[in-house]
Amino acid sequence: MRDADPDEAVVAQLREGLQPDREEFRILMGKVRGFICKDLTNIPLTVDEVLSGAMLRAVQKIDTFRGDSTFYTWLCGIARNVWREQVRADCRHRTDDIELQPEPSAEDDPQEEAYRRLVVDEVVSCLEEAEREFIHLRFWERLSVRECAERLAMTPADAESFQKRIMRKAYQRRRDEGV
Repeated sequence: MRDADPDEAVVAQLREGLQPDREEFRILMGKVRGFICKDLTNIPLTVDEVLSGAMLRAVQKIDTFRGDSTFYTWLCGIARNVWREQVRADCRHRTDDIELQPEPSAEDDPQEEAYRRLVVDEVVSCLEEAEREFIHLRFWERLSVRECAERLAMTPADAESFQKRIMRKAYQRRRDEGV
């Protein structure tokens, strides 16, 4: 049998739409903040964003709390989900930023551009046909991962994984052979 939930009063107050006891709420927030810092991230701004996002979602979804676990455990699960969503959004944002970067032109430094082409040709030559096709679509035709997935009859998630595997393979080859 499970012990009584120490945050039961906070849960009851939130369910009734009341302001929880300030001290009990502060203690609970400190415990959740500790969980976020210890298990998820230690970047102060991110910790505050995750904590506030988790609390907002918990208050909005308080009626779904069944009491199968402690409120703290339920909150930590929400915090973990908020953090994951934030990481995914940050990754998508970084990918979008990379796609917006202008491609360096050969006019900037023709020798550097020629060297880059040789390196790319050498690295791409180690790839299998499907991998080369994906690279061609993604970087030469400048299709998004989603568009590449559609062309190659894959899910976008599979295309993301495929791209990561290709890039790891290419970097490994470049590192191993000094290309």
